[in-house]
Amino acid sequence: MIEEAAGTRMYECKKLAAQKTIEKKEAKLKEIQTILEEEITQTIHKLKEERSSYLEYQKIMREIEHLSRLYVAHQFVCAEETKVRCAEELNEMQESILKLQETIG
Repeated sequence: MIEEAAGTRMYECKKLAAQKTIEKKEAKLKEIQTILEEEITQTIHKLKEERSSYLEYQKIMREIEHLSRLYVAHQFVCAEETKVRCAEELNEMQESILKLQETIG
């Protein structure tokens, strides 16, 4: 009765309601933190690992493409050298044939 007469009973009720609200909010915050730690953090870690793997994959694919181009260029140069060498051998053989034909004929 004294609290009601002094007008503090109303404030006590509001205080208790506020404390209950704070407790509910803290419980919800703990739940959110648990979800964050257990699910989202693990997913982020997994995604970071996958991103790292993908970047490594892209790097390797660029290197393979570069090396493939170098290989094709090397094959081309070798083919050109073989062509020149064969053309020289053909000329030498044709000259030999002409000399042999002159000596026979």
